[in-house]
Amino acid sequence: MSIFHTPLDKINEKTLIELLNLVPEGRQLDYKRELNFDKSDQKRELYKDVASFATASGGDIIYGIDENDDSTPRILKPMNFDNFDSLKLSIVQGIRSNVFPRINFQIQEIKCESGLAVIIRVIKSFQGPVALKDNDTYRFYSRNSTGNYPLDYLEIKNSFLQSNSVSEQFHNFRNQRIDYFLSGERGNNPTNPFFLFYIYPMYDTNFNINIVPEAKLIELLFPVRTGGGDFSYDIEGFAMFNHSVEENKNLLTQNQLFYNGSIEIYDDRILNIKVDPKTTSTLMYLHMIEDKIIDNYSNILKFYNEQSIFSPYICSLSIINVKEAIPVLDNRYGDPFDFKKIKKNNLIFRDFIIDGSININDSLKPIFDDMWRACGVSKSNSYSDSGIFIRHRF
Repeated sequence: MSIFHTPLDKINEKTLIELLNLVPEGRQLDYKRELNFDKSDQKRELYKDVASFATASGGDIIYGIDENDDSTPRILKPMNFDNFDSLKLSIVQGIRSNVFPRINFQIQEIKCESGLAVIIRVIKSFQGPVALKDNDTYRFYSRNSTGNYPLDYLEIKNSFLQSNSVSEQFHNFRNQRIDYFLSGERGNNPTNPFFLFYIYPMYDTNFNINIVPEAKLIELLFPVRTGGGDFSYDIEGFAMFNHSVEENKNLLTQNQLFYNGSIEIYDDRILNIKVDPKTTSTLMYLHMIEDKIIDNYSNILKFYNEQSIFSPYICSLSIINVKEAIPVLDNRYGDPFDFKKIKKNNLIFRDFIIDGSININDSLKPIFDDMWRACGVSKSNSYSDSGIFIRHRF
């Protein structure tokens, strides 16, 4: 039994009690009696634990559990803090300042009858091995079933090579798909503006599309905000799509599930909406693109949880054929921003590694910020300064 793939907001005191005398420490699990952050050696131990999990395969560090001699949890020992929010902020700042490159992690307090347990969940880094800053040097650590250990030169080299391999595989896949749509081979109009959004699981999965009921695939891939669609199995996996009602029957939208569990969202409908028939310019509706991605991403994460396709995922947005396009918020009201016309024909944005257990809207912020920057604005106005999604969605 492991709780690493259980969303943190679903873990409670009962969940932790169920681990007692049953689930030992391992590669993705570590128990700590207390969360001490007062002394330099205690801080360094926490940073080393975090770096080790990030290099290995991610995992949970649970504070507030006493262990048996065989590393199984013996008893729950909740802790009391004078100001947990202040402690949490200090830990976050300490990890950001001492663990490199920047990693994804969460800190979650678990309310118990007599105090708090605390979980630090660390997501595996796919940017290479993670280092702990130790004075003026950097030391690399990883983790196996018996605990943390320092990496030697060959292990460090192999870890960097492995991380590059995953990224390169995704980039090759994405570029091939962009070329596919630019060729018009799918029945789309290759000169129309369109966008592509990808969710690409980073872990090898045991996903088998052949055992998923067809009704479940339709539910997953039903084209959001388009009012229905057709579906079919194909050489790539399974797809749902919409065509125009005009004589040419060009492809408008498509949601494609691939055999490895990756998902592709194609849309050229939003970028070809003309509020004023006299308008010849392409209008780039930023809020509508955000909403389309959020709605589909929500359905996809639900499906991934059901099929045990665990995070992290590479997420990537590309907007194609949009040179001289005019960015606007949406087609409902005026724009208070000084948007700039798009200067490049193809916007291939950075890919981001996203933890599926983080709030859906908030986790997509870096992707949307990049899209807005391409329009001459520093960040998406859908978020507060603290990164919380605040925009009312229609």
